[in-house]
Amino acid sequence: MSDLCTVADFFRAWNKVIVTRPIGGSLLDAFGLFEKTSNNQVSWNSFLAEIEEILKITNAIQFDSDLDPKASQFGELPAIVSIDTLQLQLLVQAKQAKEEVIVIKKDHDQAESSKPVTLENFMQLIHSDNAANAEDVFSATSNKTMLWEISQMVTTPLASHSLSSEKVRLVTRIEPFVDICDNKHHAEAIRSASMLNSRRAATASTVTSDPQQIQAMLRGMKSDPLCVETAICMDHQIHFLPLLHRSTDPQLGDCSYLDTCHKQDSCRYLHYQQLLPRRFKEIVGSKEIAEHNRNCDNAAKSAFFTKGEVAGASNVPELPAQWINCDVRFLDFSILGKFAAIVADPSWAINMRTPNKVSKDPDLMSLPIHLLQDEGVIFLWVTGRTTDVGRQVLSHWGYKPANEISWIKTNQLIRTICTGRTGHWLNHSKEHLQVGIKGNPKWLTKGSDQQTLVSSTRQTSRKPDELYGLIERLVGKKSRKLEIFGKDYNTRPGWLTIGDELKGSHIVERDVADRYVQYLGKA
Repeated sequence: MSDLCTVADFFRAWNKVIVTRPIGGSLLDAFGLFEKTSNNQVSWNSFLAEIEEILKITNAIQFDSDLDPKASQFGELPAIVSIDTLQLQLLVQAKQAKEEVIVIKKDHDQAESSKPVTLENFMQLIHSDNAANAEDVFSATSNKTMLWEISQMVTTPLASHSLSSEKVRLVTRIEPFVDICDNKHHAEAIRSASMLNSRRAATASTVTSDPQQIQAMLRGMKSDPLCVETAICMDHQIHFLPLLHRSTDPQLGDCSYLDTCHKQDSCRYLHYQQLLPRRFKEIVGSKEIAEHNRNCDNAAKSAFFTKGEVAGASNVPELPAQWINCDVRFLDFSILGKFAAIVADPSWAINMRTPNKVSKDPDLMSLPIHLLQDEGVIFLWVTGRTTDVGRQVLSHWGYKPANEISWIKTNQLIRTICTGRTGHWLNHSKEHLQVGIKGNPKWLTKGSDQQTLVSSTRQTSRKPDELYGLIERLVGKKSRKLEIFGKDYNTRPGWLTIGDELKGSHIVERDVADRYVQYLGKA
């Protein structure tokens, strides 16, 4: 082993001893330790020369001042401040493998002469031909230790992401979920019991029954294992009872819109009545869920020391729901203040009948969104036709497209919608939400959610409530949030909603209310 490798190995092995007391970074004491622990006979001058050679290749050894390679043992010497063991290890392995030494120079002054480490340099070092075992990628190179180090750095999650995930887990309440039975035989048994239970089955325009009565009848049919099995299943899972009107033709199959159909009484397709399980209240109000939610409420009152977030934010009360009835095209956005998150759901001009007022592309472009955020995140709902237009709008508003969220629509039976009211060539079973970033909001809780929402459809144009929870986990529940083009069902605590379909106005923040009154006085 060369003297350079010997000295580098010494500093790598004894790094903690050298930089801490009693040596405390003393170069002279480090040389004394080197003489006692090393079998190589290296003089003081050679010792300094090898350190100088190491410093030419890498700055793995940091001094509090410049090192003179001809310095005397009895003169004033610089102290060692820090030692980078990984750089030393890479240096020794490269020397031993007789590879071209990679310059791993981290110039803290960012001088022009410094050369950054590139992926190509690393790959050249990793794919060394000195293989001990060609079948194992870690032993098929003389740099297997370095490979392990790189693997650890790549696969280990960042501390900031781990902290964010733990924070979200601690403050996110559990919403109970009840399973749905997908056994066709159970559905047939329930249908038969419903027909038998209804004395007016032959004359009634619609056959509906109380779930408890149906279950009691199934339990009474002890001779039929299927009926008993179905009755037990009705304790824990949701079932659906087909509704047969006079106009219903069961051979046509299920209605495309099911419970959102506007003509259920005259529709010829099948519709269903939802039968909740007998233990629904017990499932929803379980002790485990209640205890978890109590812990979440208590955790939300604690201060989280997260990057970019004020430690005392937990003491700030959440604002109640606020809304302003207005035409957003003419509202002075400067009176609203700044927001951490913005949601916009414009009624795009897509050549279809809609009860909402259409938002033309130039009108959206002209909205002064820049007055609402210095930095933060915005969510813009788009249609198939307006996907590219949406990106142009975000860019015009000063945002950089960062991601896209897909809302997968499900129907009453919790199945993916196969047919819908939109789509010129293919039926649209999902909607897209474009996400834009402005500035450098380091305070966002990254990695807390996925980019897919699966939720049932409701009224026309109504979006899933799950989006609000996603945004609150991203920007903080108590931060200011704005929804543009909102309706009455969009209002919620912590949010300010504006739009021309809201009933009246309700403003709690005193400064916003004062500016709004002044704005009305000038209008």
